[in-house]
Amino acid sequence: MKPRIYADFCKCTQSSRNPHHTSLILTTYGTLADLTRQKVRLQEGATLTFYSDSSEDEDVEIEGTVF
Repeated sequence: MKPRIYADFCKCTQSSRNPHHTSLILTTYGTLADLTRQKVRLQEGATLTFYSDSSEDEDVEIEGTVF
């Protein structure tokens, strides 16, 4: 099972390596707390599930690869 890590999808930017990809900037407290709690080390090529909770009855969830 892939680790599920919090991400703020408002902190997205065009990838500097590939302009056809989007990068998430993983600097929020929730992201760091999930990484620490699950003992996840970000390594190139790792696939993770990123989620963002909303104030409504839905969550946003995507699968991403670390680069």
